[in-house]
Amino acid sequence: MHDNNTIIGKLLSGINRRKFKALVDKYNGDFACKKLNCWGQFVAVFLGQITNSSSLRDIVEFIKFHSNQQYHLGIKKNIARSTLAKANETRDWRIYRDLFFELIKNLNLKEFNTAHDVIKIIDSTPIVLNFNQHKWAKKHNVFGGLKTHVVYNLTEELPTYFTFTDSNVSDIKEARKLDIETGCTYVFDRGYLDFNWLKSINDAGAFFVTRLKRNSAITPITELQQTNEQVSSQIVEFSRRWNRGIINNYHKKPVKKVAVQRENKEPLILITNDFKRSDEEIADLYKKR
Repeated sequence: MHDNNTIIGKLLSGINRRKFKALVDKYNGDFACKKLNCWGQFVAVFLGQITNSSSLRDIVEFIKFHSNQQYHLGIKKNIARSTLAKANETRDWRIYRDLFFELIKNLNLKEFNTAHDVIKIIDSTPIVLNFNQHKWAKKHNVFGGLKTHVVYNLTEELPTYFTFTDSNVSDIKEARKLDIETGCTYVFDRGYLDFNWLKSINDAGAFFVTRLKRNSAITPITELQQTNEQVSSQIVEFSRRWNRGIINNYHKKPVKKVAVQRENKEPLILITNDFKRSDEEIADLYKKR
């Protein structure tokens, strides 16, 4: 454990304890805490990850076996499985989300010539829960549980933002909360297709690449250009002034439609406000998504 503790200590040294405590205080994480504070909980779960523990029992047994190293890790005494389970159930998860954001800031990220080189993928994924064990979870018509919303920086190859919501929260509702970075290119599927949000990306000086919905009304501005056997493009504009009772502020603004032919499938119809990248590059960006 001594060698392992050296490695663990180095990994934990990247966390500023003062900032960690500030996050705990922000969300009142240690209120009425008697047995296991937030730091102890974090270290326990962290040890469970790096030791590939399959259960809370494995974690507490590992900590108990190496009890002589607990002081160096900031754990005051052995942890009961029920205590750790209770902490995981009741502690505010935003403490650890914000810790993640703090750690991202400290990374030595790659440098790029322009912000236009930065590609960010926006997506979500369900976390299906057993309602017998998680009675607090809300049911949805497709699945029940939670949903994770993630922004992944493809250029730097790391996630830069995430949050959790109930399963019935729409993707676009969470996307509207994001801070749009000027010059950055955002790639997402048609679940995020909202004309006014596309306009906000465009107005911020950023770019989007997404898939067009079948019922999206568009009007051609230019003739169809055949790029190669699989890819073609055309400058179009959104022709509906109103969409589902909401005014479309991106109405009559030029965008580029890129059609990608697929074997034994319908063509993939993409839409973008990036007129500098080639049609092949636009198609490749969506493929990487």
